[in-house]
Amino acid sequence: MSDDDESGRLAALPVRRRRTRKAARRQVPEGKIEVVVTYLEMTERPTRVPAPHPPGKIALMRLDRPTVSFYRYLYNTVGADWLWYERRILDDDALRRAIHDPAVEIYVLYVQGTPAGYVELDRRHREQVEIAYFGLIPEFLGRGFGQYLLDWAVDEAW
Repeated sequence: MSDDDESGRLAALPVRRRRTRKAARRQVPEGKIEVVVTYLEMTERPTRVPAPHPPGKIALMRLDRPTVSFYRYLYNTVGADWLWYERRILDDDALRRAIHDPAVEIYVLYVQGTPAGYVELDRRHREQVEIAYFGLIPEFLGRGFGQYLLDWAVDEAW
């Protein structure tokens, strides 16, 4: 996520760059890519006009103890184009422990009954909530669902 998305919505939120973790500058081996992780910290509850409700039938559902296979479907499908890998390298038992932790909340956005994206809220750190994973399945990009889901997730986190 950049500091300003195409609609300018991120720039309007009360966020500041918190920390960036990246590998020391070095020659990246052939076939590998450098990973840069940037964290944004929201310092106050946003005051904004919420994103419009997307057209059609939509539903948000919290997954209670999701199956590892369904979680992997969401993670892999949403994250494929963004090269998400961290949860891919976990074995099933480690992933199950992470997604079944009572302080981890996973919500799926459904559009006309089809999973369209998800958000994972991590409340394991005292007095803070992290939007650990967020994204849409590629077929649902560019249709207003991302703005709606992000607004909902930020409000839910607060």
